[in-house]
Amino acid sequence: MDLEKIVIPEAAFNPALGLLAQLLGLRKVEIQTALDSKHNPGYQTAFVPKGKSRRGKRRLDIPPEPLKIVQKVLLERCLYHIVPVVPGWAAMTGFFKGASIRRNVESHLRGNAFFQFDLKDAFPTVTSEMVRKTLEFLFSEKNVRRMFRFKDVRWFYFRYIRQQRRKKGGSQQLLPFLIIDPLTILWAFREIIIWLTIHEDRLPQGAPTSPFLLNLVLTAFEVPAKIKAFLENYGRYRVTIYADDITISTLETYIPEEVREGVIQVVETETPFTVNPKKTRYTERRQRSPHITGLALADGRHGLDNITVPKEFQRRARNLIHRAIFEPSLRAEALGIVAFLLDVYCFPDFLPNQIKRPYEKLLAVIKEE
Repeated sequence: MDLEKIVIPEAAFNPALGLLAQLLGLRKVEIQTALDSKHNPGYQTAFVPKGKSRRGKRRLDIPPEPLKIVQKVLLERCLYHIVPVVPGWAAMTGFFKGASIRRNVESHLRGNAFFQFDLKDAFPTVTSEMVRKTLEFLFSEKNVRRMFRFKDVRWFYFRYIRQQRRKKGGSQQLLPFLIIDPLTILWAFREIIIWLTIHEDRLPQGAPTSPFLLNLVLTAFEVPAKIKAFLENYGRYRVTIYADDITISTLETYIPEEVREGVIQVVETETPFTVNPKKTRYTERRQRSPHITGLALADGRHGLDNITVPKEFQRRARNLIHRAIFEPSLRAEALGIVAFLLDVYCFPDFLPNQIKRPYEKLLAVIKEE
């Protein structure tokens, strides 16, 4: 059945909204308030420096607070439980539970040649129709079971399965306790998710739900699967995707130019995305230690100290943490930077000394207050 051509009856949205409220542990009025806040006060646009180099500006569309709160809960209680039913999900290394920027780099620890590129305007490229197609993952029995496993909504899973089995048996009769069948409610449920996560028909970079939805979209449109299928003709390669940053590595000493150009052609001709020509990077370990998604890969080491943050970033982080000791307004930013560093170094004791010492002082000052 083509889910794109389904006409959803108006009567399905109220029970779908109630189901979503039960799933998220919220009241229907809270979700409705979040939807209303899209128009008043609406998303706020901000421009922040790009990456760790701080060069260039990245546009962020920041959702209003009522919407952001609902998006965070939606991510935790619903979206994180959707697993794609197509190949390629294993290549995604960021923005879901258990993922980290360190994991992305660890995948390439033994590589000797590295090809990296960014997808140009990846978030704005994703439209509501692309998310609608991606959320067809919702309709698999496995994902319905995973999503509606919580006590308050487990009833929906059992009714959905009973309804599907009746349809497979040739009966189109609705269950006596439902006015609208569960599948139709799930169609409306999908539409409400789109209303909550899409802004001006694009995926807003700045919303808590957007990075994970980008993961799902890239998988649904088979970006990692198509890259891997192309590379199989040329040898053994490892592919990872962290947000819009794609890294390819090999145990061989180099990656031929024809392979690099072929990968770009696959992305630009077989998927909805394009490659940013200004952000293609090719590195061979025999020439210099590579940087992957902003982290430095130490040469010849495979312990916990094999991945580190570049010295320039460490200096900026140290200065910010030191200033935050005396300026409370900077503490939230400083603690955010430390959280990122802990994601990289795994344990506080493994932080570089120039970070570890001011961080300990900052914690002591916060504790005293």
